[in-house]
Amino acid sequence: MSANTYASTAPREELSLAIMEGAALNKAIIWDQILPPLGLTQRTAHLPKLGIANAELHRIIQDLSAPGADIPRMTAQIDDANLNVAIRKQEIGIPLEAEMDYSKLFSLESFYAQQLGNKVLSLTAEWLTAAALFSTTNFGAATNSTVAYTVANKTTNSMMSDIVDALNRVLDAGELADTVVIPALVLERAAGSSSVTAFVQGQLAATSEVNATTIELALKRIGWDVKVFVGRAQYNSGAKGAKTLTRIWSSSYIWVGRRGYKNESTDAGIPLLDGVGQTPYWLDYGLMVGESYLDQPREQQVVRGKMSGNPTILNANAGTLIATQFA
Repeated sequence: MSANTYASTAPREELSLAIMEGAALNKAIIWDQILPPLGLTQRTAHLPKLGIANAELHRIIQDLSAPGADIPRMTAQIDDANLNVAIRKQEIGIPLEAEMDYSKLFSLESFYAQQLGNKVLSLTAEWLTAAALFSTTNFGAATNSTVAYTVANKTTNSMMSDIVDALNRVLDAGELADTVVIPALVLERAAGSSSVTAFVQGQLAATSEVNATTIELALKRIGWDVKVFVGRAQYNSGAKGAKTLTRIWSSSYIWVGRRGYKNESTDAGIPLLDGVGQTPYWLDYGLMVGESYLDQPREQQVVRGKMSGNPTILNANAGTLIATQFA
């Protein structure tokens, strides 16, 4: 009997595993640690924004007050910020015959509900977050690296001094940076640099390797308490039925800034949004949702994934970009 006889048969019932290409890709997701979810009761929210300049923050009193003299007065201006959700949806149809073929092994409906309702939407949030962070529209012109991160300069790039300079740029803008996002290819390129290695090993030990953890420790030794995230996630940008994996985090930039936080206990008991931004979503709609319905005319079980999360930059002072000049 030829091998082709079995081309359309379902796997044997005793085999209970399924093969899934790229199953580990979602382990590289970092969006929710940088622009965390923020539930809204409406599709649009208006929040007061306390800017350093207009709200007259971080002032000191330089002059002495003479008896009976007028007291200098500044008037605070409270600005307004808008947070909006963004609705995205995608469906996939599963022929009922296919569902029946595999029903004794696993449910295709459940599988795709999980994929669309979690994995695919998480990749979408990652892609949107990367687009928001690696944006000169949001953060202004990127500062070129001291040495271009090219193959020719592999041993001479100065990533650590570039990062320290960026940390100070954020501080000079009135924010305390605590986050560095480095695309994986950039980190791998920079790890071969003698100056980067010397910085890390000089702060730690002569045998230290250059990685996210040792970079964090080396920076902490000179007073910067930061978390280093490595952008590794990829998505399939190919046409329907094709596979073309594209890196979500472009090698063109390194982002340095203060990631988003929601502070519950703050000055005057008012909850404040701290850091660069959030991912607003509509509570009634859901951040990421998977659902399904039967399309009887087409004899398909249709699985729908939808999301309302919208990664948003709220404070441009809380971030800066290094242009790696990667090539």
